[in-house]
Amino acid sequence: MKKSLHYFWLSLALAIGIFCSSCMDRDYSLSDIDAIFGIGSDSLALPVNNSTAEIPLDSFVHINTSNFIDILDNGDYVFHLSDASEKTASATVKEVTQEAREFPQRYVSLPLMGLAKNNTRKRTSVIGDGDGTFVITEADSLALATFDYSISNVPDEIYDLTSATFDDTYLDVTFSFNSAFQGCFKQVYNMAFRLPSFFVLDKAVYNGQEINPTANQVSLLNLSTSSSHTIRFYVKGLDFTANDKLGSLVFKKGESIKASGRVGLAMTLLKQDLIKTEGLVNGAIVGSAKVSKTTISYATGKFSPSFNFANWGSVKLNNIPSVLSDDSVKVDLYDPHVNLTISSTPILPIDVKVSGNLIAYDAANQVIKSLAIDPFIIPRNAGVVSLRRRYAASSGDTSVVVVPELSTLVNKIPSVIKFADIKAIGDTSTSTSVQLGTSYTLTSKYAVDCPLAFADSARIVYRKDMTGWNSSLKDLQFKDEDTEIVVTSDVENKIPMYLQLSAYGVNNRGQAISDSRLKIVVENVIAPSLDGKTPVHTSVRVVVKPLDPTVLKDLDGIKIRFDGTTSYDGESIQNVGLNAYYQTLKMNNIAVTIYGKLIYDAN
Repeated sequence: MKKSLHYFWLSLALAIGIFCSSCMDRDYSLSDIDAIFGIGSDSLALPVNNSTAEIPLDSFVHINTSNFIDILDNGDYVFHLSDASEKTASATVKEVTQEAREFPQRYVSLPLMGLAKNNTRKRTSVIGDGDGTFVITEADSLALATFDYSISNVPDEIYDLTSATFDDTYLDVTFSFNSAFQGCFKQVYNMAFRLPSFFVLDKAVYNGQEINPTANQVSLLNLSTSSSHTIRFYVKGLDFTANDKLGSLVFKKGESIKASGRVGLAMTLLKQDLIKTEGLVNGAIVGSAKVSKTTISYATGKFSPSFNFANWGSVKLNNIPSVLSDDSVKVDLYDPHVNLTISSTPILPIDVKVSGNLIAYDAANQVIKSLAIDPFIIPRNAGVVSLRRRYAASSGDTSVVVVPELSTLVNKIPSVIKFADIKAIGDTSTSTSVQLGTSYTLTSKYAVDCPLAFADSARIVYRKDMTGWNSSLKDLQFKDEDTEIVVTSDVENKIPMYLQLSAYGVNNRGQAISDSRLKIVVENVIAPSLDGKTPVHTSVRVVVKPLDPTVLKDLDGIKIRFDGTTSYDGESIQNVGLNAYYQTLKMNNIAVTIYGKLIYDAN
């Protein structure tokens, strides 16, 4: 009788194990259940008021065996993985240079004959009639010197320009008076020179004397007509927004900077400086200009230097836990983060537009998922760029970029995630100032971070094999096909997932036993805790139906499967993090009833 009860207990373990052992660690058992049986002629019942302890989530899922899921001190699971290596790339906006150039002499005719009669002539007028003052005003054709030149080695990285700064650049204007002019006037009382407004002037120097320009104009007094004169204009840079009638400045991307214009001239002559008052002839001024070697070292505008990253590294996911590796698993993370930590040396003054591909590979190096990351901006002050599935406000040095499909990268846990095909180029939508010729180096590293909290289509799968029973069960059989084993329990769940239980029998060769011989039916889905803290109770009934009375002779155990999902029957739960220690399962009021009889064959 003792041996028979031993076998009978094993048959009960078949039923109890389906529901209880599947969610227990070895540290948990049913040894505390009162084993007093009420025996009837056609049934055997285990009384109610039998319960398990609270079983923590980590006791049966063992998620943190991998290198990408950690447990914080408070028990929260977090998804974290980083590439410790730094990736660097450098870019330079090259300086723009132009060798020194001289421009052809210009012969400027002056109608001195008209001055003696105080008549108004083309390019002349008389101010203060009778006071002995003659003014020759600036006119379109009265240009002391002209220039027309192009800087042709403008790099493609310069997209647009609003201003440019020169290193030690000057423009020399040299002029002299012909003999006819010298024969009429011994000196010029005032000569005014004006340069096009696109020149940004620092100062002018004449005979060692500095002169501060006003509106790009300087004036010289009492100039001898018998001497040659040179005035040097020190040019700080160019203003591409300031064209006027004296000249124009044009920037063509990838081609040139073209400057054309003239040195405007006006003069005042005094009658007292006349050498003769009769027999005046028209005079002339001979002028020329030359510009020194030009180097643009600093500029304001829009720039598009390219940073040639091969990739931004890869992360390897090792020891993927079984609960996340089943073919039907879908890791639908609520809000995964890919955090890019960016720095630059020296500090980069340009926003950088970046695009690339996040690629997930399986263990055979086959692509599981390739996710194209649309262009996003790395701010010029660098910091952290956080790619996220959900919108969040930027804060501190962290800027947020929303990538709605980001979770699809880990729907099926990959072996490797690479951030590849990086294109990083200066953003041309905003203007900035850049030191040309400086090599800027960007350094990047990235990490995947987020709480282990799921969205509404997640599924994890826990499997448990209970085998090795055949040596004890082979001498047992059910009396007939009407026999069945029923397990009922009130399940207390603090886990924020719907739990669906299924099971089937296997023989001693590990093969599934057909439903036509042994059917295991689980009624009801275990409801989730909506906040991961408050327990929710579900009544569950498990029915084991042996349709073939001899099935125990082949039965070696059962394979059990728990599907944890965040949606069921139109309802869902989202963004509640999993906790290893405080989210538990507990079975209360376990009752096992066998309807029918078992036969033990001692032979």
